[in-house]
Amino acid sequence: MLTLRLRLALMTGLVLAPVACLLPPGSHSPVLPPASEDVEAGREAADGIGAFAAELYGRLADKEGNLVISPYSIDTALAMAAAGALGTTREEMEKVLHLPAGDNLGPAYRTLTASVSRAAPAARSKTELSVANALWVQKGRPLKKDYLALVREDFRAGLFEADFTDPGAACRRINGWAEKETRDRIKDLVPATALNRNTRLVLVNAVYFKAKWAAAFKPENTKPDDFTLTSSKSIRTPFMHQRGEYVLQEEADLQVLRLPHDGEATAMYVLLPRKATGLVALEEKLTPEALARWTASRVKVPMSEVNVWLPKFKFTVPTELTGMLQKMGLTEALTGGANFGGMTDRPEGVFINRVIHKAFVEVDEVGTEAAAATAVVGLAIAAPSPAPARLVKEFRADHPFLFVIKHEATGAVLFIGRVLDPTH
Repeated sequence: MLTLRLRLALMTGLVLAPVACLLPPGSHSPVLPPASEDVEAGREAADGIGAFAAELYGRLADKEGNLVISPYSIDTALAMAAAGALGTTREEMEKVLHLPAGDNLGPAYRTLTASVSRAAPAARSKTELSVANALWVQKGRPLKKDYLALVREDFRAGLFEADFTDPGAACRRINGWAEKETRDRIKDLVPATALNRNTRLVLVNAVYFKAKWAAAFKPENTKPDDFTLTSSKSIRTPFMHQRGEYVLQEEADLQVLRLPHDGEATAMYVLLPRKATGLVALEEKLTPEALARWTASRVKVPMSEVNVWLPKFKFTVPTELTGMLQKMGLTEALTGGANFGGMTDRPEGVFINRVIHKAFVEVDEVGTEAAAATAVVGLAIAAPSPAPARLVKEFRADHPFLFVIKHEATGAVLFIGRVLDPTH
């Protein structure tokens, strides 16, 4: 008997695309009216993404080099798959991904997506934070109407037909969509080898983020300086510099600097070990509780005058997540014993075969740009000068550090990563 393998491609962007009935190739679904919001459920989803972020990062910390992932992208993509899972498959996905249970799943992500995509009213410049979801269905193999209605209403997903009997053409269409939704930052998300004639479904979630700093760094202040690598060797790289009012949390072995974006809807948190060799110890302490504490959007820490030195950096990191998710306990959904009976009337042999993720981040004097994609395949203004007697603190990120980009109103972790070498 021919075994079907569910192929899901998930990518994270910040543009909303709704779902309708089966559409001809290349067409888009009509815009849906705003969905009602369940604020409490939205917070539950955001808290779950934060917990998943810390646990997944812990599994990836042993990888070499710079790292960036979008827990929001990965979690949302897999949540769309979980919405069609039943029985122990659903229970396992809820546990590992920290998803809202049962009927709370849909309303939670509906609210979270609406909150994350809402423009910051106080922003002086345009912030792009867009989320896009899409389902690519094998032509002539429709899914359950109830499942399509759920992803339409709760995940605002666009629905497209694809012919997976021509994997190359299907791959190009999906990757083209991903590139468009991430402003060409995520290219070749799904390799041609990830699809074949047995593929029936690809789920794609795309997130794109671009925002200016609330107070831009002046380019003339950017100067080359030494950055100490994990090998204790030093390299020269451009450092941005600014003195201003910031929230700076200080612990015995750690500093956490909050760099808000224009409008305060989002912020980057830079977690800097005090010792140049302290990154491994910091990563070992990165529990869900610690991450939530260090990146609390409204920490009770007074603003301080801070001299900030931060290296410019830009990199793209592809990550194969299938093995990591299995180690975290997501096993049934990734095997032939999975139950996706809520998605299709013929769930036998349908399972998640691969989870592919790719993320991009760039930080410079103007602000932050980031994008991410996850594929699940199954078969400005300067701060005022301080008073002369006021203590000025220093934050010099001249050795490896972690960074977290959060949506402040919900607390959702959009991106998390580390910089080992800002020149790569």
